Amino acid sequence: MRLAYSDLGAGGKPILILHGLFGSSRNWAAIARKLSVTNRILTLDLPNHGASSWTDFVSYESLSQIISEFMVENDLKGATVLGHSMGGKIAMTIALTEPELIGRLIIADIAPVKYNHDNLSIIVALESINLSSVTSRSDADKLLMEKIPEQILRSFLLQNLVRSENKYEWRINISVLKAGLPNLHGFPSFSEKVFFAGPTLFLAGARSDFIEPNHHQEITRLFPRSSVIKIANAGHWLHADNPEVFLQSVMRFMQP
Repeated sequence: MRLAYSDLGAGGKPILILHGLFGSSRNWAAIARKLSVTNRILTLDLPNHGASSWTDFVSYESLSQIISEFMVENDLKGATVLGHSMGGKIAMTIALTEPELIGRLIIADIAPVKYNHDNLSIIVALESINLSSVTSRSDADKLLMEKIPEQILRSFLLQNLVRSENKYEWRINISVLKAGLPNLHGFPSFSEKVFFAGPTLFLAGARSDFIEPNHHQEITRLFPRSSVIKIANAGHWLHADNPEVFLQSVMRFMQP
């Protein structure tokens, strides 16, 4: 398993950043640069995304095992792990299965619960594009427009379209992610005796419905030393919508 990653900064305790579904490490480049002034920051391309290797199957148990092995191999025991959306669920799974690996946990706009997302329609839209007829990213954008009218979402998804040997191809493992959507929309089941005792921060976009009041009981059960902070003027991509407040919240949490 090859995991592509960037490694910035040298001082301070390391922070490992895990992106969300259909994303990559470069979505977090601006945040990583600013945090690297005071900390070592590692941003990963998760399996089946970016320049990392593809797998034959996805679940939070399997993905967390891959990232756990990466942490051990790179001497990151005790690091802070910051995960957004799918990356947040991976981070929570690591914390609940191998808590000794994580010092602090930061979860961006996701809860340890099952969701009824509409990611299948996104994958179907991506599958519908005949890449052999695509000669530019703008061609693909026009083909996606009918099924995905939101320009910001199309731009985000089209970051995964890359040119290789005079043709375009997706750098996300669409077929495996499609098959694994039921797993990715859910969350592993943990007994009443399992919890993460380390400091945990949940950051919620004020305009997002991913962390609702009815999720707080399960958050507190699994992460008893957690707090939930809402980021104003931000939706699900809160680190992009309001980066300054997002950074301030992370940096306050990282202080001794």
